[in-house]
Amino acid sequence: MLGGITRLKEHVGHVAGQVEPCPRASREVRDVMKMHLKAADNPYYQSMIDEIAKAGSGIKGPSAYQIGNEYLDEEFEELEKYLGDIYDKFSTFGCTLMCDGWSIRTKHPIINFMVYCDRHMIYHCSVDCTNVKKTAEYIFKLMDEVVEVVGEKNVVKVVTDSESSMKAAEQLLMKKRKNYSGHLALLIV
Repeated sequence: MLGGITRLKEHVGHVAGQVEPCPRASREVRDVMKMHLKAADNPYYQSMIDEIAKAGSGIKGPSAYQIGNEYLDEEFEELEKYLGDIYDKFSTFGCTLMCDGWSIRTKHPIINFMVYCDRHMIYHCSVDCTNVKKTAEYIFKLMDEVVEVVGEKNVVKVVTDSESSMKAAEQLLMKKRKNYSGHLALLIV
């Protein structure tokens, strides 16, 4: 999938242009996604300009190397810590695996996997299913891989769309994960 997380935000935020709007996104979630997609409309943008102006002329901005290396490395470390803190909660709170199939405007089929735990949503991955038949076995394989990464004992439920191959994939997942059927409840939305 070209565009990655931006297109996912556009899909969930109902931002016209590149993708179809997600029919299941709540108003609150749509508004948050739209806010994340704004640049100069960001509430912190003007305060950033004001702070730069306070410093006066002669201020030198960061170099491309600093932005692409030093600052990027710092952001990456911060993100790793944030995600690590959430992953650590999986065994305490359990998590919900969400699987949603959709198509971008160019009709390329995509399956997105998200993980929800303790009021935090984590984007896990997107799979471009172009030229792949989305059979129950194929979707089951994808779901099963995500359950392995997240940890079978941590998955409390799986939420998917109502496509027939998704339903069948859930049944296959339940058969394989029958030792943990008390922890795995499959919901279809």
